[in-house]
Order: sequence, then structure tokens, then C-alpha cells
Amino acid sequence: MPEKSTKIYVGSTIGNTHIAKQSPNQDAVGYWLAPDGVHFCVAISDGHGSSAHPYSEYGSKLAVAISLEVYKAILAKDLLSLDPIDLFQQVITKWSAQCIAHYAEHIRGEDALNDSILKLYGATLCIACVSGDTISIGSLGDSTVFFRNHSGHFSKFLIHDNSPGESTFSLCQSNQLSRVEVVHIPY
Repeated sequence: MPEKSTKIYVGSTIGNTHIAKQSPNQDAVGYWLAPDGVHFCVAISDGHGSSAHPYSEYGSKLAVAISLEVYKAILAKDLLSLDPIDLFQQVITKWSAQCIAHYAEHIRGEDALNDSILKLYGATLCIACVSGDTISIGSLGDSTVFFRNHSGHFSKFLIHDNSPGESTFSLCQSNQLSRVEVVHIPY
């Protein structure tokens, strides 16, 4: 029986605005590969990085860590029960709580409204998960997802490509779950 092998490549490129302003890249990326070497989950979060979102570097790191934790827990129980909207709701709930806790502990204590705090941590999130015979992509923001098959052919999935300019949907918005786009692709 041939060995099954999955290679995962993740990356992030710093944007032109950040280069011009000599600002750091506020993106975070991560993945989890199941012990079977076949099932996996990849997450990428783009921190907004503007002066209105000064802690977006933390927001993006939290988004990636939490999403991989949530997906790993679900995949460990039942590989076929993935519902990206339900999972995104869990991620959003945990992300919001951890951003508020980070703010209270490291920034200013509990002296702001929760919605105001979340804006400071603004970030997008895209999660791609291979489970069974399906690739599920859940995205909140303006991510483009590429898959390369064994023969080197790339498939491109544009998610929220209608966001104008640098405007995008975000974890910090009050209606974020209604902005999540989900795509299921046969694997």
C-alpha cells in the first residue's frame, strides 16, 4: 500500500501600505495535520494593522490559534461532522473572549466597552480543512485560497473578492457571522 503524504505550505506577504509605513506584518498562519497524515486544517488571519486596530497582530495570532484548536477538537471526535458556520461561531466566541482578556490583562484593564475592545484587535480569518472527501473553506475577509494537486495544477478560490480597496469584513464587526462565506469542494 502506498504511503499517503500531505505537504502543507502556508505563507503571508506584507502589504504595500505596511512596507511604505515600515509597519510589521500583522498576519498569522498555522496548520494542524492529523496523525493519519491525510486530514488537515490550515488557518490564516490578516491583522488590519491600521491605527484604529493597534493590537491586530495579537488578534490575528489568537484567531489562528483558536481556529486550529476548535477544528482539531471537532476532527478528533467526528471527521464528517464539520459545519464551518458552527465552527466559525465557536472561533468568534472564543476569539472575542480572549481579546477582551488580553486587553484587561495587558493594556488598560476593563475600562472600555467590549465592542470597542474588539475593534482594536481587528483581523480577518480564513480556515481550510480537509475532512473525508471534502475540502471546506470558511472565510471572513478578503482571502484567496489556492490548492495545488499532485500534478502541479492550481485551483484558485476567491473568497469575498468584492471588498472595495482595503475595506474588508472582520472578526471585530458585530455582524461577523453573517459575513462568513463557506465553500465545499470535492477532494
